[in-house]
Amino acid sequence: MADTYVAKANVVKVSIGPADGNRVARIIRAGGAIPEGVEQTSLDALVKRGLIERVKHAAAPAGAEADAAAKAAADAEAAAKAAADKKPAGK
Repeated sequence: MADTYVAKANVVKVSIGPADGNRVARIIRAGGAIPEGVEQTSLDALVKRGLIERVKHAAAPAGAEADAAAKAAADAEAAAKAAADKKPAGK
């Protein structure tokens, strides 16, 4: 299972997507989960700066928490795909 990170700072900006393609910026508020798709080097830098922290998995989230996490992941993926689709062909 992939590591999970949460924001420690009041506001954290992360970029989702590949380094050689279109990226989507996400603003995460304190306590919010960092979505999948953020490069590990960025995560490591944010941890080092004390802006986010790694969370150990105790058990699968239940009920509304699981639904919110799934919705956030789906929204991030849809935003990244939409941004990639807007890129003009051949550029």
